[in-house]
Amino acid sequence: MRRPLLSSPLRTLLAGTLLAASATVLAVVGEDIGVPEPWPVLLVVGAGLLVGIPRLQHGLALAAGASIGLITVWMSVAVLPDSTRGTALATGVAVLLITVVTLASRGGLRFGLQLVGWAAMTGLAGPHVAQTGPGLVGTGQLLTVYATVLIASGLGLLVAQVAQLLASGVSGGVMSGGGTGAVLAPAIALGVTAAILGLAPATALADETAGGSQVRGPVVQHQQLIVRTHTPDGTPSRGAVVTRIGAQRTDAITVVLEDQAVTRLRVLSSFGAPEVDPDRDRVTHELSDGLPVRTIADLDRALPVRIDVAYRLDGEPIAPAALVGRSGRLDVTYTLTNTTTEARELRFFDARGRARTVTRDVSVPFAGTLRVTLDERTSGLRTDDARVVIDRSGRRELHGDVVLFGPAGSPVQTFTWSAEVRDAAVPAVQVRVVPVSLAVVGASAGADAAGPAVGAAADVPTDAGQMDGFASVLRDLSDTGGLLRTGLEALDADESAPGGISQLRSVLDTLLDTATVASANVNETRALFAAQEQRRIDGDGAVHGLLTAGAGLPAGVRADTTVMYVLDVAGSNGDGGPMLPLRFGLAIVLLAAVGLLGRAVGALTGTDDEVRTTSQE
Repeated sequence: MRRPLLSSPLRTLLAGTLLAASATVLAVVGEDIGVPEPWPVLLVVGAGLLVGIPRLQHGLALAAGASIGLITVWMSVAVLPDSTRGTALATGVAVLLITVVTLASRGGLRFGLQLVGWAAMTGLAGPHVAQTGPGLVGTGQLLTVYATVLIASGLGLLVAQVAQLLASGVSGGVMSGGGTGAVLAPAIALGVTAAILGLAPATALADETAGGSQVRGPVVQHQQLIVRTHTPDGTPSRGAVVTRIGAQRTDAITVVLEDQAVTRLRVLSSFGAPEVDPDRDRVTHELSDGLPVRTIADLDRALPVRIDVAYRLDGEPIAPAALVGRSGRLDVTYTLTNTTTEARELRFFDARGRARTVTRDVSVPFAGTLRVTLDERTSGLRTDDARVVIDRSGRRELHGDVVLFGPAGSPVQTFTWSAEVRDAAVPAVQVRVVPVSLAVVGASAGADAAGPAVGAAADVPTDAGQMDGFASVLRDLSDTGGLLRTGLEALDADESAPGGISQLRSVLDTLLDTATVASANVNETRALFAAQEQRRIDGDGAVHGLLTAGAGLPAGVRADTTVMYVLDVAGSNGDGGPMLPLRFGLAIVLLAAVGLLGRAVGALTGTDDEVRTTSQE
């Protein structure tokens, strides 16, 4: 009769010490070998301890489960709606596929181990989907997660092998974990838990956004998240438009959106579909109170903001692909350009009431943030354009404030950082910008009254009220100074007047000239803000049309619209880039090592036939 696994306190202590040491090492070097989190490895170790001495077929079972996880995660982001029903269907498909593979292999690929592989895949993919949004996760990202699971499977089985040998001793025979039944129950629990946590991605436009509104009366909220992904050098690749539209405090309502993205349009919130007129790019939604509709479609136009990325290693320009694995002094420059900028004439008055006309660059005002994620391969970080932030997981990020309009910022803005790198990886960067309200007092009241602001997702503190007050003071100073100057001229002509009047008049002239220049500058700034505010209200630069009050809404129903543009620049470790083949190669080596060690142990102990018989049972 076999002794139970790890029955001796000493053997349990030895195995536990090994696992603790392995987890500690993995936490330190995991990022470098493609396993950023230790839990997938420990999950596999736990499964490996239940099967006796792990063999190659156990690794293949984990790989099969991870493959099924890859399929179901892809289904959840590319085919199925982001809803409870979509998650349930993906889970059902996964269990069905695992069952088929188990039967086809005649039990050689254990059902429980496949569930563990699937759980690891869906659990790791979940944060990617939550961060990026359903339908926006790229194939390269999914393949990177898949390679991570394979590496974790190989590492976990190797650690389990060594732990089993330490715990039982080769001379004492191979311990069986109690058969498939002992594996199935905990594996199913792990699989279901991971399905709930991993296959339920966060919404790209969260429902809480609508819930936080404090408006009163009927309102239709229309939100768009427009995402464009880029290669590491800033070349645009794919893109998507995620739309959320919902009605609050009103009965069922029909909303028609013009000039929309309709290519491969699908609904994320349910299995239904809106009415689409592809010839006119028109989408019709039937809304119920409190039940928003979320859709996703391919992005078919250029964004109003462009990003370019340049890399230099030890002072020499270098391509992103050539940078991977190199060491030295790295300088990276991100250049953001507001492509809506155009020259326009501005008309205003100075403090003396004289009309002025100048030509200035006028842009749709965009503002937001730039974030760069760095790893431990960078040291000696230096930057004057951003600030270093430590996130909750301890990773360093560079955060920069983006203001792509003048005079608060510039239509072209650069961010530069440098650091010493070893075995360099290309860092990922994300830029999020929104059209902003400049809130210039009295500058666009008529335009604001004519309709809702396009993309009024944020306000920039331009101190418009202070500018108006300052301009008023300058006008009063000019008027008062003009009267005083007239009086001084009369006194200067009077021979009986005290001396020094000429000098006082000269000083006053200088003050009035200064006030005139200052007033002109203030009024020019106000005129520039007003022109840029008007462009935002007119919707210039908008990629797709947003809802307006005149778009067929019933009387008394208000339109509330927001839009956000996201520019994602992929890094070498998160997009299926140059490191991906190396990761798959490492996974193959680790799984092969599991097979070789398992075969060697089987040959020494004479348990190969026994393991095959157990797996068939």
